[in-house]
Amino acid sequence: MKLKVSDITIDRSLLVREEVDRETQTFTDAITFDVQKAMRLLIRGSINVGHGINPRSQQTFLTIAFSELEKSGCVLHWLHKPPKQQMGEPR
Repeated sequence: MKLKVSDITIDRSLLVREEVDRETQTFTDAITFDVQKAMRLLIRGSINVGHGINPRSQQTFLTIAFSELEKSGCVLHWLHKPPKQQMGEPR
């Protein structure tokens, strides 16, 4: 199964991140979180982040695990939330 991942910004304060199955055109997972709260925590250094470099553009970016957003209280809805012992592990 191939997944397409995209971002949709809603009213600049919420972000929906979803994974879509191209064959069935259905969501395999989706998460909605409070961007403003996540940004405040990021600025304070209260949330764990990772760093990466896009190999094509050489631009740097930050990553925040869904489990970290959940732990910090930023998640408003998670379509297929994994069991607690699996949170943070790659799917």
